[in-house]
Amino acid sequence: MTLILASSSPWKLDILRSIGLDVEGRSHRVDEAGFSFEGSVEERVRRLAEDKALSLDSDALVVATDQVLELDGRVYGKVNSPGEARSVLSLLQGRRHRLLSGWALTRRDRVKASGVEIARLRMRPLSDDQIRRYVETDEWVGMAGCYRYESAGRQLFESLEGDFHAVLGMPLASLLPALRHEGVEGIL
Repeated sequence: MTLILASSSPWKLDILRSIGLDVEGRSHRVDEAGFSFEGSVEERVRRLAEDKALSLDSDALVVATDQVLELDGRVYGKVNSPGEARSVLSLLQGRRHRLLSGWALTRRDRVKASGVEIARLRMRPLSDDQIRRYVETDEWVGMAGCYRYESAGRQLFESLEGDFHAVLGMPLASLLPALRHEGVEGIL
């Protein structure tokens, strides 16, 4: 069975390939910036993952993910500038936030399964200089929450509760059972 990842993200492909899956990546056709949805944060991130997967309209099984950060009821996605990254990191430092990773499996025009994994992270207190130095690494580019937890961004945190892979944008704890149910080769 062919598995397609509705993303051009090399690290998401690497995660799926590292667990033994034969998967190819294709860019989805959803305007994330223009996506509008009324409802809970959980519903929004799940629906966007579904829309991304459905945008490929493939006979193959398609997996898609989406991720947002939530702090005090406000949702943060990807930022567009170093100044914005410094601002968001300043808000997060010393505080706990939620990172929500939505996922979906589709075939043709049908959602086969979808869900949301939530990780809770506590960023340690940071000085303005530490934030500036981290922003200079450019690891924040393209990341919900302005950090890349799997590399130098790990230094920003005191704690993580939840699935490590959900923080990386590929929520395997709930995705693997769904892939197993669909009979995807390589899933034990």
